[in-house]
Amino acid sequence: MKTLLIYHTNKQTVRRKCQSLACGDVDVLEITPRYKKRFLIDSIGDCYRAFAGRGTRVLPMEIDWSEYTDVTVIATLNGGRPTPECNEFFFQNDLGGRKVNCIIVSNRQNAGRAGTLLRRRIRLAGGDSSSVTYMNEHLFCADGAEREIVHAAAAAKA
Repeated sequence: MKTLLIYHTNKQTVRRKCQSLACGDVDVLEITPRYKKRFLIDSIGDCYRAFAGRGTRVLPMEIDWSEYTDVTVIATLNGGRPTPECNEFFFQNDLGGRKVNCIIVSNRQNAGRAGTLLRRRIRLAGGDSSSVTYMNEHLFCADGAEREIVHAAAAAKA
């Protein structure tokens, strides 16, 4: 069976690293906003939605969940919380009791609450996430960091 890696980020370096993780048994999907963002207006609105636990419109994804045994979510933060795009993904999808590995990529020292919120969103979507791994953005995007990312996902799975 295969692994599905789902991510959302506004950072190009994190996007490139996530796309580079695709291989034969790993499919990578990006949670994409439906509308192009305008910097100031959408930044304020997204911060509010992140704090309120609301979503923002994303492009629909056709996912055949029966193909995947493992699901890994890589999330960056907005205001110390999961992004509205991540929230909306979990609102729209039923994870069907699957174990979900979470990796939060952040330079913040106090990102602990974000993990609790992300696990709560996953439970509401029908998934099971018992642990969250935090990775510094520079470590995540470094050359050769694939081994650390795979290790973090495996540690979360155990």
